[in-house]
Amino acid sequence: MILFRFLVPLAFVLSLLAYFLLPQTDRLFLSWSESDLQLRSRLVFSSVEESLPEVFTPQDERRLTHRLTQFAQEGGIVGIGYCAGGGRPKYRNSDFPSDIRCPSTAPLKPVFKKQKSKNGRVLIATFPIKDLQTGKVSSASNMLLVVHDMAYAEKRSTNTQRYLLWFVLGVSLIAATVIVIASRLALRRWILTVRDFVRTGQRTKGLPRETISITREIQQRIRKLEREQQRLQLWCAQWSAESLYDFISNNLPSEQIIAVSYREPYVHGKTSKGLSWTTPVSGLVSALEPIMKACRGTWVAVSSGDADRDAADEKGILMVPPNAPCYRLKRLWLTKEQETGFYEGFANEGLWPLCSLVFVKPRFRASDWETYRDVNRMFLDAIVAEAKTSSPIVFIQDYHFGLLPRMVRERFPDAVIVIFWHITWPNSETLSILPWREEFLESLLAADIVGFHTQQLCNNFLDCVDAHIEALVDREHDTVRHGDDFCMIRPYPISIAWPDFQALGVPSLSACRDEIVSMLNLDPKNKIVLGVERMDYIKGIPERLRAFDAFLEQHSEWKGKVSFVQIASPSRSAIRAYADVDREVEGIAAAVNAKYGREGWTPVCLLKKTFTQADVYRFYRAADVCIVSSLHDGMNLVAKEFVAGRDDNRGVLILSQFSGSSRELVDAVIVNPYDEIGLTRSIERALTMGPEEQEARMKSMREHTKAHNVFAWAAQILDDAGRLHQRRRLNELLKKEKNFNVSEEEGEAS
Repeated sequence: MILFRFLVPLAFVLSLLAYFLLPQTDRLFLSWSESDLQLRSRLVFSSVEESLPEVFTPQDERRLTHRLTQFAQEGGIVGIGYCAGGGRPKYRNSDFPSDIRCPSTAPLKPVFKKQKSKNGRVLIATFPIKDLQTGKVSSASNMLLVVHDMAYAEKRSTNTQRYLLWFVLGVSLIAATVIVIASRLALRRWILTVRDFVRTGQRTKGLPRETISITREIQQRIRKLEREQQRLQLWCAQWSAESLYDFISNNLPSEQIIAVSYREPYVHGKTSKGLSWTTPVSGLVSALEPIMKACRGTWVAVSSGDADRDAADEKGILMVPPNAPCYRLKRLWLTKEQETGFYEGFANEGLWPLCSLVFVKPRFRASDWETYRDVNRMFLDAIVAEAKTSSPIVFIQDYHFGLLPRMVRERFPDAVIVIFWHITWPNSETLSILPWREEFLESLLAADIVGFHTQQLCNNFLDCVDAHIEALVDREHDTVRHGDDFCMIRPYPISIAWPDFQALGVPSLSACRDEIVSMLNLDPKNKIVLGVERMDYIKGIPERLRAFDAFLEQHSEWKGKVSFVQIASPSRSAIRAYADVDREVEGIAAAVNAKYGREGWTPVCLLKKTFTQADVYRFYRAADVCIVSSLHDGMNLVAKEFVAGRDDNRGVLILSQFSGSSRELVDAVIVNPYDEIGLTRSIERALTMGPEEQEARMKSMREHTKAHNVFAWAAQILDDAGRLHQRRRLNELLKKEKNFNVSEEEGEAS
């Protein structure tokens, strides 16, 4: 089949070439034949020229005809005639063609002319005969005609063309067969070499350098399939807090889990009635808090409430959730200088823009780096105080604690350390901006597992390790060996806990719609386009507002019929870049309202306040369209929360291609947030999308999000951590047994 597919186009090309080249070959061959006949005519004339006075005498015409007939018996000659003027030759052989005439005047030199005769095509050679007295040629001279038959030349040309065509086809067939066989052998060898490289990671001599990137991609896909197969049991179950708790009880029954994050899950404040508590709106808290409920572990975080000290004991410890305590929360308090250097400085003026591709210049100060190190050490002290064993599972969250894995490893050599990087990770060239990149990478590699949202972020991290420090990077298994440290780099797409609206106190969709419409004084008939973000320059809030402005400009029929509701909770306002985007968003919203607004209709409702999780779900359930236009985002859980909130299978999600969730929620309307025209069109498409298409898209996204919830995410990580923990213990037992056997042998020897 392969040979046939190769030969068909080859035969077509050769036939095309033959079509154009064979006529040229025919003309060339006929030209050669004509030259040959001309030469033969000259030879005939040369052989009879000297005897012409003797031969051509008027005494015996019969004898002359006989002699010319004898000359004409040479192959290919059909006539020889002696011309004394125009008309028929005066003397000629007996078979001289009757339709060939002598020229009226003699040429001064031999002339060769092709002509059609009744016998076919002939070549007529006319030779002038010198005057016997003067020895010169003139126009009155006699002539000798030699007529050659060209039929044999044409026949030979046809035969030659046929032979040449078959020869070319035969050679082509043989060549094609040899090439195919050689290619198959070479391809088979290449495939075997690639297979060995994929399996072993060792590059052999037969593997071209250009194929390394291909084989690495194959390796990644194989690893992904292997992980999917290994975790099939995890995905088959519908994960919940209860099933995760059972999983931890069965697989990690005696393990202590300590989670570390900057943001705390509960914030206490003072009211006239006493202490109150709230849950901050945070993707990290939304993801981690259900896990800690299931794990019954300890969560170490920074205090953020003005009444947090009153709610905790003298060590900053309290049981949470306040209404149903099941795990420990240990609060730490930072000084103003520590907040400035650690959180605002190194973490959010340095690492955040460094990792986020949004063209904001990162700023690194030596004093911020030292404060960052001090705060990480402060969290280490809290972990040491909370650890009940020498081998706890320490689950570190995000970029605030890049130095903590090394510190924990030095204090607890047998601990299982997992750090999950909730934001994106830069490429190797961008990371080179960080002055302390080597120390930072080496500290992260002290963890057993470094987790990211996507495989691409894992690849970026491995590239950085490969470029900036001395380490053995195994891309086949996505592992790094650095000194005594062995670290796995894994993708764990984070998700959300599937909402229980009854427990949250969230009413039906129609009731949520009525509440939001009443709260914002909207027309109940109007469509609602929703955005829910922190006021952050990576979230693309200005881009979506400008696109909405362009949408109203281009589609005047929608004026007064749609409102854009943007929830933008205040965030890091002390940092200049955040203050700048805050002013920009306010300016755009005010300009749009001034440009299009009228009594009874406000195009943009900008809500710069923090809402509870239950309130945010009310907005999700009331909206017709949700826009997530992040310029660069690790995952973005707003997209998944909107999908989870739509149990009516309605609503349209517009999702940035630069968010990690776009890899999972492929049925969203995927957009490039930098493309204002494309984002404008996506708004128009979302507002006019039919209910059938909305339902098909939303059902698919809801099924995926429900199956791949935060408990499944935690199960993946804890399953890997548990396997590492068991392997570490097994190695310890083998080591102890080996030492015991050595001691026994030494005792016997003594």
